[in-house]
Amino acid sequence: FILLFYFTTTAYLIMLSFLWSLIFPVKINSTFQMKGSTSPWSVIAAMGGVLILTTLKINHWFYILIPFFFIIGGMGYWLSIDLYRNKKYLIVKKIMKE
Repeated sequence: FILLFYFTTTAYLIMLSFLWSLIFPVKINSTFQMKGSTSPWSVIAAMGGVLILTTLKINHWFYILIPFFFIIGGMGYWLSIDLYRNKKYLIVKKIMKE
């Protein structure tokens, strides 16, 4: 359970992190930034995904959710690759301006 939970969560969060950084870019001014350095929507998606994956502990039937998380993460990664072509210059402008 532990290895499967952490592997699925890590893959899901890493693949979606590329998408969130393209949609809501934030300039990081220092190493320990106390102001908002993440998008609230990305935090909600991350917390929701991890909370849904904790249902694996409740019943073994919830293991069917694991392929869906890989599919969602893969779709997010594919979409981020597609969006990067159009948004790479906008991201640099936004980060340099702030």
